Amino acid sequence: MKGVDDQAVKVVDIVDTFRLQEQPPFDKKQFVAYIKKYIKLLTPKLDGEKQEEFKKNIEESN
Repeated sequence: MKGVDDQAVKVVDIVDTFRLQEQPPFDKKQFVAYIKKYIKLLTPKLDGEKQEEFKKNIEESN
């Protein structure tokens, strides 16, 4: 075929578009520690009323 680049790299559109990267696997203990740290960093960025609702909903899902 003329005009076809044999060296072209095929990628998954969504992975390429959002520049997604594979993450190392977590065991349960590592995952819980990561999420707790994320929650601790996220909570202060919410408004007062949203903070309380967020904390309440997080505790219910544990």
